[in-house]
Amino acid sequence: MAELLRAGTITDFAAKGHLIVKISREEICVVSDGERFYALENSCSHMGSQIHRGDIVDGNIVCPWHRARFVLATGKSLDLYASDIKSYRVVVEADVIYVDPEPVSSPPAP
Repeated sequence: MAELLRAGTITDFAAKGHLIVKISREEICVVSDGERFYALENSCSHMGSQIHRGDIVDGNIVCPWHRARFVLATGKSLDLYASDIKSYRVVVEADVIYVDPEPVSSPPAP
């Protein structure tokens, strides 16, 4: 298992409503649906919009540009015009939120 990346504190999250972690050129966003935190690739597979700007509805995050929907827990796309996005494991210890840089789920290679 790779070393966990510090995303921020719960206080940081509450102030922004999301957190961003960068790995090379890729961004991972941390969002929540109630008390549970999720980490997803921060780029919509349809047109590249930043996912963290979307609405969270019924366990899904909705892309702010064209309304593509992704399951928070897995990154699975619920719409035919968008493919799945990567999801990552989140660990909360004390007041700190960490993200595992190794994806739990990744879209299949083309």
